Amino acid sequence: LPVSLIDMVKNLIDCSRRDFRADESYASLDDALVDLKLVRDNPDCFLCGVGNSPTFSISSKLYGRRQVVEKIVKLYGSDDCDGLVVHGRAGVGKSSLLLQVFTHISKRDGSYFLRAKFEQAGVNPLAVIASMFDALCDAFVRDSQPHIRHNVAAELESALGPAGISALLSVTPSVLRIVSSPALGPYDQFMNRAASLSYSFQKLLEIVSSHSVPIIVLLDDLQFADISTRMIIMSLLTDTENTPFFVCCYRDDDVKPGDDLSEWLECLHSRDIKTVQVENLSLEGVNMLISESLKAFPRITLPLSVQLHAKTRGNPFFLRRFIDSLVSRGLIFLSLNPPRWAWDLEKISNVEMPVSVVELLVAEMQTLSPELKEGLRVVACLGSSVDKRTMEIILDRLDIDLVAALGELVTRGFLVTDDVSGVRFSHDKVQQSAYESMTYDEQKNLHARLGLILCGQDLLHDDEYGYLLFVAATQVNLGGLDMSLHQSKRVYIGALNLRAGKRAIELSAFDTALGFFQSGTMWVSNCWSADYDLTLALHTSATEIACLLNDLVKVVKFSSEVVANAISYEEKLPCLSYLIKCQAYCGKVSDAKRIAFTVLERLGEAPPREIGEPSLNVDMNSTVKMLQNTPDHFILKMKAS
Repeated sequence: LPVSLIDMVKNLIDCSRRDFRADESYASLDDALVDLKLVRDNPDCFLCGVGNSPTFSISSKLYGRRQVVEKIVKLYGSDDCDGLVVHGRAGVGKSSLLLQVFTHISKRDGSYFLRAKFEQAGVNPLAVIASMFDALCDAFVRDSQPHIRHNVAAELESALGPAGISALLSVTPSVLRIVSSPALGPYDQFMNRAASLSYSFQKLLEIVSSHSVPIIVLLDDLQFADISTRMIIMSLLTDTENTPFFVCCYRDDDVKPGDDLSEWLECLHSRDIKTVQVENLSLEGVNMLISESLKAFPRITLPLSVQLHAKTRGNPFFLRRFIDSLVSRGLIFLSLNPPRWAWDLEKISNVEMPVSVVELLVAEMQTLSPELKEGLRVVACLGSSVDKRTMEIILDRLDIDLVAALGELVTRGFLVTDDVSGVRFSHDKVQQSAYESMTYDEQKNLHARLGLILCGQDLLHDDEYGYLLFVAATQVNLGGLDMSLHQSKRVYIGALNLRAGKRAIELSAFDTALGFFQSGTMWVSNCWSADYDLTLALHTSATEIACLLNDLVKVVKFSSEVVANAISYEEKLPCLSYLIKCQAYCGKVSDAKRIAFTVLERLGEAPPREIGEPSLNVDMNSTVKMLQNTPDHFILKMKAS
């Protein structure tokens, strides 16, 4: 007989002993009926028990979420709900809940399910949105008929024109599978790329959704999206006809009254977008998770669940990591006679809980082998995920077996595999913990090491490695300026930053672009004579973007470098123009006029006269008298002087 049935019979016999019965004996026949139903409904768990090859694992099943799942499904099917705003504290399982619910709905209804997950660092938020639209275009081309694609292409070309199509193609290459690359007109280069992208994304979604199956869009971790990306999202939410069903998800911990995100969320109240809060698990939910993980009846695991619920406050992520730590410390263990999971409740009750899940994870990481620690730290430095191609490049240059280390870290739950990105952290708190397990100097050294490894590829000319451009430049910059490197290597890194900055401009990520240009100027400091063209290009580009961002301090800093070191006055003019423009924007009009008049005099042009000057009044009166009796058609034919 299975061990579980033997235990049930034993517990039934024990219940007749009254004061001498064991703790696991039944208190009533109803308790026995509950266990029998569990055996019938879930035999793999409650009948088979731990089996012949017991390994501890926690299922990804949603425990204790029936009510919130039913609410989300009901709102999705409601005619008066255009979308959801889902929020909750870190670790409550918002992302996994929404992924499971809407993956099921999309398979059931045949709809498209798109997800844009924003990261805390390392990934440009606009690139996340662009990647989502790439996925939409790929799915639409895969499923649609040729005549439908032709109609969509015609509507896109009519709505956006060459400039809008070009803006889309610069960040969403898969659009090229629907429309052909346009020829830009002479004035298209002067378009406002950020505004054009916002409108183009809106029209792309609107037109494709009118010719496709229903679309569900999940915008996850919105607290990490920047202001410009949220503006694009707001445009998609408020201005798009044939609106898809939007689900916006954010973390309560990172939102404060009056900040940018809270004000952005306030703007959603005018639409039929409902709010859903995801809270920590109840004791019942925790006990469901513990019972199925330990393959023991809920009435038996309840005392343990009470302890774990009190210590973790029912936070699912905290709970799972704490259980893993108890297993690794031997406080939850496998009893061999008979084979089943057991636990030391007294010792567990005495375990001192860390203040936060980060402290728990850091403490758990300290028990890992040096190879596993190093593997975690490498991935943490590279970002929330590492794609397969990046891993292949760095594999042979590290002193550890990274493949084996990452495999073990996946098994232990620190990382999860991803068919697209290779591996990613199971939660951003894991990445934060792994990164904070290093000292500041250790972080810099590892960033520098990874950056130099990645810079070994031909990132300046070979488009095959274009995906590495941002990663390599970011890593080497985080490593800090290293004057011990040969000058040719520092010049290469400066050129890498120039290319990365220009690519960021194409993505309308102007803050990111300025960061690359600024880092590039540090790598080529004192290189005006050795590599003049690169140094001039970096400083001029930094001045231009700082002007665009109205950062007068940086405009003054970079333009001063150019004015002091540029060879010709023509090469100084762009930076002087940006300086004048930025001073005017920032309210320093008199300073802007002074510099502008100086430039005009240097170019041999007479500076404009101030209103009120006697000579100007005389000339204006003379012009008025000359023209007052002149016919209009004669004035219109006058040539400019």
